[in-house]
Amino acid sequence: MCALLLPDCHSSCLTCSGPDAGSCSGCREDRRPDGSGHCVPPPAACSPRQYAERDGGCRPCHKHCHGCRGPGRSQCLSCGPRHLLLNGTCMDGCPEGYYEDGRRCRACHAACQSCVGEHSHQCLVCAAHFFREGKECVESCQHGHYGDAASRACERCDPSCGECLGGGEDGCLSCSPGLLFLRRDGRCAPSCPPGHYHDGEHRTCEPCHASCRTCSGTHTHTHTHTKTE
Repeated sequence: MCALLLPDCHSSCLTCSGPDAGSCSGCREDRRPDGSGHCVPPPAACSPRQYAERDGGCRPCHKHCHGCRGPGRSQCLSCGPRHLLLNGTCMDGCPEGYYEDGRRCRACHAACQSCVGEHSHQCLVCAAHFFREGKECVESCQHGHYGDAASRACERCDPSCGECLGGGEDGCLSCSPGLLFLRRDGRCAPSCPPGHYHDGEHRTCEPCHASCRTCSGTHTHTHTHTKTE
């Protein structure tokens, strides 16, 4: 098809294949092709609070946008001095889980529920299932500590425990050196109580068979004293 010359082309076209704005084959000096047959103004041709339409005109952004790519509230590219940009929307302030960085809201580290920066040591409050340990929020506390659900912090185990589930002496998972673990009670002791025997391989106190008062193992033939009625 032959290209038409001005004045038959749309005013935004230099050359064209038809009279409408979407038929441009070449653009005037103050326009640029948009890939769909239109000649539109370059971005700088519109004011900061406007965007370029396909027909070449400049249209106003949403009232909260300073720069934009369309008329919607979620099409902002930048915001005015009283708002912060989050995923294309200008907000009054950053929501929980985000922090202010210049004129933008950026996501906190995954360990943070709220924060002042992008790193795990910049949390104000730890996220669910994370615990405060010094300046960090961690999923697992260091040896000799446990994650306290109430304080959301790593707390020290009872001195008798090597590792623990809670702060009491009956919350042990393993024992401090020199102590034996009563697995059934979750406690640590210097020696096994009556009705238990010392398992030297695992450094635990295990219950005797029900028929034994004292024993050296779990079976009936390992009792040293039999219970009497």
